[in-house]
Amino acid sequence: MTENDKSLKRLERSLNFLRIVGVSVLWVLLSALIVPFGPATVAMYHAILKSARQGEGKFFSVFFVSFKANFKRSAPVGTLYLLLVVALVFCIRFANILAASSQTWMFLSYVYTGMLIIMGVVGSFIFPAFEHCMLGGFHCAKLGLMLALRHLFTSLTCFLLLFIAGWLVLRFPACLLLLPGGCCYICTMVLEPFFAKEF
Repeated sequence: MTENDKSLKRLERSLNFLRIVGVSVLWVLLSALIVPFGPATVAMYHAILKSARQGEGKFFSVFFVSFKANFKRSAPVGTLYLLLVVALVFCIRFANILAASSQTWMFLSYVYTGMLIIMGVVGSFIFPAFEHCMLGGFHCAKLGLMLALRHLFTSLTCFLLLFIAGWLVLRFPACLLLLPGGCCYICTMVLEPFFAKEF
């Protein structure tokens, strides 16, 4: 490998880092509006897969084309998913407050936590499924759910990655500028071989 090739590789790695930071900020801003959460997640996965990993098209142009194309399909699924996750987090906090006075609330806290874990596990396949499936939104979500159960170890691996990222964000909020895109980049590497087999 020539020195010129090495310089080009270093430049591409630097550009990918900037893309990941940029898409992370964009995803956080759009997800804060709740309704665009689904389309933003699908677009982030698409942009990282196609532009950052495969070198196709301009990164943010690819992101917004996917965001617009998948908005109607993924917005209802993403909104429902996000609202369920938020509701479960509030239920866990409420049950933990009351757990000291009742064993029932402690049991409910474990139940809600288990449900939240399941949401995280299936979510790792649901939104990437929109990248490979042109069916309606809830059909894509159903397909993602089936794939998550079929490839449970992979789903759990992605969930563990997301869990660690969430923990880091709680400890160091500045990580929010990097981790969404970074986790998505790793997830494309983990999930794409399975999507290649399925489709």
